[in-house]
Amino acid sequence: MNDGTVTRDVEHWDAFWRAHDKAVSKEDAGARDPAPAYFWQAFFEREFSNRPAASLLDVACGHGAVTGIAVAAAQGAGTDLEARCADYSQAAVDELCKRFPGVEGIACDAADMPWADGRFDYVVSQFGIEYAGEAAFAEAARLVADGGTLAALTHLEGGAIHAECADNFAVAQVLREAQLMPLARRAFEAGFDLIAGKITDADFQAADKQLAPAVEAAKNVLREKGPEAAGGLLANLYKDIGYMYTRMQNYVPEEVLAWFDSMTAELDSYEGRMASMTRCAMDEARVAAIGDTLAGMGLSVEPPQVLPLAESAEPAAWILVARRSA
Repeated sequence: MNDGTVTRDVEHWDAFWRAHDKAVSKEDAGARDPAPAYFWQAFFEREFSNRPAASLLDVACGHGAVTGIAVAAAQGAGTDLEARCADYSQAAVDELCKRFPGVEGIACDAADMPWADGRFDYVVSQFGIEYAGEAAFAEAARLVADGGTLAALTHLEGGAIHAECADNFAVAQVLREAQLMPLARRAFEAGFDLIAGKITDADFQAADKQLAPAVEAAKNVLREKGPEAAGGLLANLYKDIGYMYTRMQNYVPEEVLAWFDSMTAELDSYEGRMASMTRCAMDEARVAAIGDTLAGMGLSVEPPQVLPLAESAEPAAWILVARRSA
């Protein structure tokens, strides 16, 4: 992965976390299915049992799904938990620390983290560390204390989440190639100009005619994929554009055009996120190579397992666990 790709991925995810509470799309099946949460609940309940204190680092923490489960499990077990988090996105770290005031976080590259060797009893990650490449696994292993554990759920190539992300990416590509957003914006501009008496009806009809193929492309995707296409993003855009288009006289032009700019950026960011999620999914060979790296750093690597989705039982993620002897 080149530096330009990494930079774009970071920008796409940072935009997502900055607007997470306002997100109009669901990112993937892993964000909705309870299987990952079930895994972490069982993991931490087992690990914290009869453990008076522990330190934990959540790598590529996102909004803190794993951190939240760890904090709750520690409270239930009576474990004094020192929790830290790291993510390339400052927005993600800031949001997590707001949600969990006792947790400290830092924005950094998962392949180059600032803590000392053996700093944490537990280094964990869910659908995140793999974005930073194989070097991030070695960096995580470096931070595992004697008697500590590295545990991660990672994207599985060919699994249900990977397939859904690839499908969402393809939908976003169709919309970009059809130029739905720029052509719709242009048609709205023409409509507002018509209302203001700046252009003729023929001028507006020309812009409307240019938009028609893009609208048809969106309709075809919705017919083929259903309303959940691209995590519901397309259905929301189609509905909102259609509603405003027939009621242009009721809207302030500047506000509508600003909405188009915002949603165009969201669609571009969504396409980038789906591309990165698809790209980072790991096959057996890559998992084996990571296992070899961890073993070479003195960790005992458990045989990798596949986590199925709770709702469909489809394979969804790799379960990677490695432990350092006391």
